[in-house]
Amino acid sequence: MNKPNVILLLAALLVSHLAAATEEQTERTASEGEPGTTIAAPAETAEAGVSERLRHKERATGILDVPLDGSSVEAFESGLEKVRSEASPEDYNRLSQALKWHQFYNLAAKSDKEKLYRLLDGKTPRQIMDTAGNR
Repeated sequence: MNKPNVILLLAALLVSHLAAATEEQTERTASEGEPGTTIAAPAETAEAGVSERLRHKERATGILDVPLDGSSVEAFESGLEKVRSEASPEDYNRLSQALKWHQFYNLAAKSDKEKLYRLLDGKTPRQIMDTAGNR
């Protein structure tokens, strides 16, 4: 066999092996799921075109994992009100303290709520709490 044929043979074996592994993973995932559910193969999932931000919202485990809208003061404060109504009092207090920390120590915001909310746009309450005091 000449060198180009060996390379083609190896490529064909690799593709075959990867296809078998993907099929096995799909079958295993489907068998672990609920009866009657269909699991999409990885290639089909990638082609779905769903943005990462929307998927993050859908799989969010709670209000602390939903990104806040910092496009305006009203939008951000509306999101904060939703967090206040759905989160535990302890979590909301931690978020409130974290926002005060960011407003005081974030030099880019210069103690301006509108600038601060724009800087925090798209961050989850959990991310805001985690970054306060950790700079």
